[in-house]
Amino acid sequence: MKYKVLVGYSGVVSAPLDSIVEYTDEVIINDLLQAGYIEPVKQAKTKSKKAEAEE
Repeated sequence: MKYKVLVGYSGVVSAPLDSIVEYTDEVIINDLLQAGYIEPVKQAKTKSKKAEAEE
């Protein structure tokens, strides 16, 4: 899943402020979420190629 960085951080993982990151390690994700350093990115639904062709 992708996350937006709300606070820049460094350590075992690092990311600058306002970047988009993708993590798979649940322990790291939970730590960063609890600290308020990241938030989930809501993915925009994309149109299928068929729907685009019909427009």
